[in-house]
Amino acid sequence: MIYSAVLVLAMIAVSFLKMQQMTLVKTNPNIFKPGSIELHYKFNQPLAYLHIVFGLIILITGAYQFIPALRNKFRKLHKSVGKIFLFSSFIVSISAIILALFFRYSNILESISTLIFGLFILYSTIKAYQYAKQKNFIAHKKWVTRVYFVSLSIGTIRIIAALLMATSQFSLKDVLGISFLIAFCIHYVVVELWIKYLNTVEA
Repeated sequence: MIYSAVLVLAMIAVSFLKMQQMTLVKTNPNIFKPGSIELHYKFNQPLAYLHIVFGLIILITGAYQFIPALRNKFRKLHKSVGKIFLFSSFIVSISAIILALFFRYSNILESISTLIFGLFILYSTIKAYQYAKQKNFIAHKKWVTRVYFVSLSIGTIRIIAALLMATSQFSLKDVLGISFLIAFCIHYVVVELWIKYLNTVEA
């Protein structure tokens, strides 16, 4: 939980930094090194903005959803925030799939990993919405938990990529795909173990 909280705060800061960099890429691209990931935004700015802005909304609204005192006390607000969260998750997953298919930065592993991530988030979002409509709130909560915690793997990617680059001669292009896959697998396994633990406790 502490790691998640720190990761959320870090990712919010990074999201604003990325939007600033995207503006600089458009106005002053010469300050970036050739082949840098920042220059990659030049070719997909509208989609990248969409992905980052709605990703930021997921971080904020998702954090609110997991505060029990607020969730239980303000049920109508929880429902409204939940709708924003799921809509944002839908947009992020679709944009991730498009980025994976048409705007690859590094190798094919990046595309495969991003596609897996996008499809998983999309499927989990649809399941969370379906269970909410059926008023099966226990199942709904599990799928929302999956959406949120797996979404946080984007932050863990940066940590893994930095470690791989620091301990080898590889560049970001070389390690991005494998970093994405490792981060996704870690977050998926951890969230499934967490859900299993909660099931045991509640039983």
